[in-house]
Amino acid sequence: MEAQATDPTENVTPTVHVFHLSTRMEEKAIEGRNEAVQVAKDWSLEEHQSVSVERADGRVKMTFRDGGLVDYVFETRKGRKA
Repeated sequence: MEAQATDPTENVTPTVHVFHLSTRMEEKAIEGRNEAVQVAKDWSLEEHQSVSVERADGRVKMTFRDGGLVDYVFETRKGRKA
């Protein structure tokens, strides 16, 4: 009988991160990067101010202004804190 190859990514649940969005007047926590980015873009357009987005673990930080990304930081060293 021939052994079947298995896909190592099969049955792997992707990690959904929580992102914290903040402006001078409002804060919100959103699950999922795509959703957080879309809300940040919308807020920055509607409110005409910068929106900061930070992943809960602190490894990803983004800033949006006028509906676009203006700053992106991804901390590659897991234990490092600035």
